[in-house]
Amino acid sequence: MNESRLHALDDRRSLQIGVDGFADRRTRTVATHDEIGMDMQGDFTVEVADGSNNAVAVFDEILERGAAQDLQPVDTDGVLEQHGFQIDLIDANMNLLNKLEHDTKVMYDNGFAEKLDLDKLGVQIANLQTEKTNALNQIANGYLGLKLLMGMPIKDSLVLTDTLNDEQVKAGVLEASNFNYEQRKEFQYADLGIKLKEFDVRRYKMAKIPTLSLNGYYNKNAQRNKFDVFGKGDWFDISAFTLNLNIPIFSGFTNNARIAKAKLSLQQSINQQEALKINIDNEIQTATNNFNSAIASLDYQKKNMTLAESVYQQTKKKFEAGTGSQTEINQAQTDMKTAQTNYINSLYNAIIARVDFMKATGKL
Repeated sequence: MNESRLHALDDRRSLQIGVDGFADRRTRTVATHDEIGMDMQGDFTVEVADGSNNAVAVFDEILERGAAQDLQPVDTDGVLEQHGFQIDLIDANMNLLNKLEHDTKVMYDNGFAEKLDLDKLGVQIANLQTEKTNALNQIANGYLGLKLLMGMPIKDSLVLTDTLNDEQVKAGVLEASNFNYEQRKEFQYADLGIKLKEFDVRRYKMAKIPTLSLNGYYNKNAQRNKFDVFGKGDWFDISAFTLNLNIPIFSGFTNNARIAKAKLSLQQSINQQEALKINIDNEIQTATNNFNSAIASLDYQKKNMTLAESVYQQTKKKFEAGTGSQTEINQAQTDMKTAQTNYINSLYNAIIARVDFMKATGKL
C-alpha cells in the first residue's frame, strides 16, 4: 500500500513537470507571437493560452481519477468482506457444524458413532473459528488502509454503507460499452498537444505575412526663455501620420527551418495519438475479455456453491438416517467450503475486472 502511494507521488511529480513544461511553452509562444504585429495576434494568443490552461485542467482531472482508481479496489474489498460473504459463510458453516456435532454426540451416546467422529468435528469447528478471526483481522486492516488512502485520521471511525451483489457488479457495463476516445483523459491531453503544435506551425507561417500599420500623433509644445510655460505665450501644434509596411523578403531560411521543425513535431504528436488509440483499443479489449470471463466464472461458481450446499444437506440427512457415513459428510463439508471459497474469490475477481473495464472505457 505504501508502495502504491509512492508510485502515485511519482506520477504526480511527473505530471506536474509536464504541466510546468506546457506553462513554459505557453509563455514562449505568447512572447514570440507578440513580434508578429498583426491584428489577429490577440485572438491567436488567447487560443494558445486557453489550450495550455485546458492542458493543466486535464492533468488535474487525471490526478483525481488516479486517486479514485487507487481507492476503488480497497473500497470494494472492504465492502466484500464487511457485508458479505466471507463472515456470513463462516458463521453459517459453524452453525451447521455445531448442529452436526450435537447430532453426532447424540448418536455417539447411543452407540451409533465413534469418538473419532466427534474429534474430527471439533477440529473443523476450531479451524473455522481461526479462519473467522483472521477474516475479521483482514477487515480491520482493510479499514486502516482505506483511511490511509483517503487521508483520514486512523482514530476516526469509518462505516461503509454500500451493499454488494452480483447485479451491482454487472450494472452499468452496457452504458460503458458505448465508448469514444474523448472519454479518456489521456486522449484529451494528446489532442490538446496536437492543437498546440498546430499553433506553432501557424505562428511561424504568419511571420512571413507582410504587416501594415498606421500610427498618428498630435502634440502642442510651448517654448519660453523662463520657466513660465503656463503664462502668456504662444503654443505650437505638431502632428503626424505614419504608414509602415513591413514585407519579409529574406531571413536566411531560418523561418523555413522553424516551420519544417514545427511540422515534424506536429506529425510526431499525431503519430503518438494514433499509437495511443491502438493502446486504448488493446486495453478495452483485454478488459472486456477479462470481465466477461470473470462474470462467467462468477455465475458458474454461484451455481456450484448452491449445488454443493444442496449435496451437503442431502448427505447430512442420509447420515442422520443411518444410511450415510461420516466420511461422506466430511467430504461434502469440504466440497461445500471449497465452493464457497471459490465463489468469494470469483466475486472479488469480477469486481477488480469491472474496475479495470470502467477505467479502460474512461468511466472511472
